[in-house]
Amino acid sequence: MEREYEVGLYKHNKVAYENVVKMFETEDKVCVIQATGTGKSFVALQLMYDFLKNNPERHVKFFAPQNGILEQLREHIKTLNVDSSVFNNVEFLTYQSLLNMTRKEIKDMDIDLMVTDEFHRLGAPEWQKRLELIEKTHPNLKVFGMSATPVRARGTINEEDVSETFFEGNVANKYELYQALADGVLPTPDYHVAITVLLDECDDLEEKIKNGKASNEEKKEYIEMLSDIRKRISEGESVE
Repeated sequence: MEREYEVGLYKHNKVAYENVVKMFETEDKVCVIQATGTGKSFVALQLMYDFLKNNPERHVKFFAPQNGILEQLREHIKTLNVDSSVFNNVEFLTYQSLLNMTRKEIKDMDIDLMVTDEFHRLGAPEWQKRLELIEKTHPNLKVFGMSATPVRARGTINEEDVSETFFEGNVANKYELYQALADGVLPTPDYHVAITVLLDECDDLEEKIKNGKASNEEKKEYIEMLSDIRKRISEGESVE
């Protein structure tokens, strides 16, 4: 018999959630990689709900890079058809707040589950020492991460796949953009083509040539070059 998901999960997120729960049986750090808009925040909500429902003495810290994300999650909780008091022991914090904490405050932090949104941010040097301190001072800590991309600083010498370096390759689910589009979870984008009207540009150039300080001979040469460009544009491929 299929279990009931109180938070309400799409089919692909039910798969993600069950994988997360199973991996947490043997691992302390687990993450999911899912395209933006596919509901990965609801996977986190279900995880926090189940974590606290039967253990109200536990504490959860939810970290995100921006207050706007945290506020959106609080609004989601209000719309859920569940006892919202279950989430009373969830504290919503920005990553920046970690930098404002002293070592003692981190050591004394009540935290049993840490949820990290946009977890690729965890690879930044400024968070590394703080995260290591949290892990060191809270040996029974579980960490859940979610992001649309696991890679930080792509294309630079600091490029890092945080799902490998921090989450040790414990990826419970990977649901990429092309899959979400194919499944109809995300709407197919409507592409618009912007066309630069090159002939208008040529008219502007011709006006500048005529009013410029070049000699008449030079102007004649420029106008002939411009005429050739106009011809190339007219004969080139276009869009209906």
